[in-house]
Amino acid sequence: RSVYEASGLKGMLVYGVEHADDAATCDDNMQHFLRTIEAAKSLPTSHFSSVVVKITAICPISLLKRVSDLLRWEYKSQNFKLSWKLKSFPVFSDSSPLYHTNSEPEPLTAEEERELEAAHVRIQEICRRCQESNVPLLVDAEDTILQPAIDYMAYSSAIIFNTDKDRPIIYNTIQAYLRDAGERLHLAVQEAEREGVPMGFKLVRGAYMSSEATLADSLGHKS
Repeated sequence: RSVYEASGLKGMLVYGVEHADDAATCDDNMQHFLRTIEAAKSLPTSHFSSVVVKITAICPISLLKRVSDLLRWEYKSQNFKLSWKLKSFPVFSDSSPLYHTNSEPEPLTAEEERELEAAHVRIQEICRRCQESNVPLLVDAEDTILQPAIDYMAYSSAIIFNTDKDRPIIYNTIQAYLRDAGERLHLAVQEAEREGVPMGFKLVRGAYMSSEATLADSLGHKS
């Protein structure tokens, strides 16, 4: 046995692209993710654990900002409802940073709703291929200004595709340096258990400390 195998460590297969701006780029990126899944099928399970997707590669970043704003406002305002919202798990806790959205956002336009549906189709096609291939999928975490929409898409996909009670296919990522990380993890696990949906998580330190501090400072808040 190799040292790598004996250690119990496994690799993640990552097509490392993010921050798409338009539908054509998102469609092209999706095809690359599907090819990554095909490549993963040929790897021995002793060396390989999962493939990784960044939602900003398959949904325009401007739309993720809009969806995150609307999700934050819904959390702030109990009477504010989002007609397009799919079933999901909690993406906020009482300690979550909501200072990114200080006034009621405009509703999604008809075009934005079509773009959001197209993004759901992309992530669900990736999830479907992973489910068929028995390849776990990790949804990566990104900036907090976008993370509510990313969590929402990860959890709504998990509800659809995590059908094997013993082995989830879709994993979400929790950035441990965020103040609300523990609470959000607990709430998501609690809701997943209530719904009978197995949920997997990747726990990371987090990689956006400098940009988060800069953004919070520009908005007049402590990071």
